[in-house]
Amino acid sequence: MFGGYLLSHIGLLDMKPLLLAGLMMMLAGWAPLTVLGRILVRNGAKDRTALSCFSALSLRLLWPCRIHRVRVWRIG
Repeated sequence: MFGGYLLSHIGLLDMKPLLLAGLMMMLAGWAPLTVLGRILVRNGAKDRTALSCFSALSLRLLWPCRIHRVRVWRIG
């Protein structure tokens, strides 16, 4: 995920291929969150370590929206 963020920020300097590569890397980095969510649902969230990891990653997913004062349900 961090590499994707880094490439995206470099891509903002008018380097569109790096921007797109960074966005794809970020999306690929967030994909395991859905897998972890399914595992937690399957075992009834009994594994506290996995639950805390899922919670931390979910909060991190929403945090950039808070920094830039963008509402989660509305972009702009």
